[in-house]
Amino acid sequence: MGISKVQQVKLETTAEYKPISDLNVRFFNQDINTSVFDFIITRNSVPIPLGEDNIEGSIVLKSDKFKIQDEVQIKDGLNGIVTYTLPKEILERPGKVTGQIYIGVKGKEDTVVQRLFSFNIEDSLINSFDAETKLVYIRKFDQLEEQISQRVESIEQAIAHSEDYVTKVIEEKDIALSQIDERKLIVLEEITTLINAEKINLQTIGEDYKTQFEQVDEELNQKIADIKEEINPSTYVTQTQSNKWQKYNFTNSDGSVKNIPVGTNISQLTAGLYEGSGLLNTPFGDSGIYEIYVTQSTNSRKVIVAISSYSGRTAIKTFHSGGAERNWRELTNVNDNTGWLDVMLKNDVNTEGSVMYKIITMSGTKQVSIKGNVLNIPQGSEINFGKIPSIETIGAPYIINTSPNNIKMWVENDGELKVLTPVDWDSEKAVDFSTTFNL
Repeated sequence: MGISKVQQVKLETTAEYKPISDLNVRFFNQDINTSVFDFIITRNSVPIPLGEDNIEGSIVLKSDKFKIQDEVQIKDGLNGIVTYTLPKEILERPGKVTGQIYIGVKGKEDTVVQRLFSFNIEDSLINSFDAETKLVYIRKFDQLEEQISQRVESIEQAIAHSEDYVTKVIEEKDIALSQIDERKLIVLEEITTLINAEKINLQTIGEDYKTQFEQVDEELNQKIADIKEEINPSTYVTQTQSNKWQKYNFTNSDGSVKNIPVGTNISQLTAGLYEGSGLLNTPFGDSGIYEIYVTQSTNSRKVIVAISSYSGRTAIKTFHSGGAERNWRELTNVNDNTGWLDVMLKNDVNTEGSVMYKIITMSGTKQVSIKGNVLNIPQGSEINFGKIPSIETIGAPYIINTSPNNIKMWVENDGELKVLTPVDWDSEKAVDFSTTFNL
């Protein structure tokens, strides 16, 4: 099990002023990889759960010798504990250190700054005294002294026979000088011979290269002349002539539609003609072969027509201004389903969720469905809070089921949505409602 100095620090998340917290903590600069802080993040004295997927933390440490920002690690997310081990670069700079923890939400600018705290870093005793090095030095000095004594004795013996040594050295010198003079003459002759041979060799190589270059130059000139003869400028299109041509490839070069790989999302296709199977976001939810036609216009508007190769069923999807994606609509089916669409509220009426409507056309008959909730309706009043476009009801208004049931709500013949509240109604309460009727 590793040995570490772990200091736990509780950091209360609050807007109340708190003076800097002197932790009365001292680390030495030899506490390498063992000086650890565990910060417990709390609110109202209760640990705040910290998730690695959505929370990130950092620490800022500052002294008169350095200033750094680094990441802290989540040690126990359930109990709100993050941990940080002081790096060696900080421990090497003794003095008083001030720090602060920052807790942020990933993907957002939401950040909580915790209370300031301080601690000390001091020099270790070992930094001022290295006993092992001194012992080694003394031991080596004794060995050196013994070796010097031995060599002095050898030198004294040698001096006794110095005259013999000098005579022998002079004789050997004369022999060596004579041999050097002889060898020098031999080497000079050999070098001269090699130089002359290389000169002749280089001249021969140079002549060969010159002949080859002349042949290559002649061949290139002939090829250039042949190309000029073959090129007829009148048969080529110039860049100026093709500047206004449409160069976007809607199909392959042979005119066939582009084949797209399995797993391609139809909604992400750009303008062009395509074919593929095993695709994503198909109109009929199958993985069969589809023929797809895509057009694009300004402001991210786009139209996609998809045809099932097997059944011939055809559907259309549009992307309105700003890239707002609409649902698939089948063109080969008499049924038409708008899908759930939002109702724009008015007269200061709000909603806790949404107010939506859907119109399904089946063989000429329209079925209208409405659902949602509203609030901020004044007491004892009748309010027009929205409208369903593109419908005209027949006969009397259609009543909408509500909860609580003492609220009256209906759809007028022109699609207007109205609500009537009793005199004792609480405008802060929400009214839930839903209904389905045929036109």
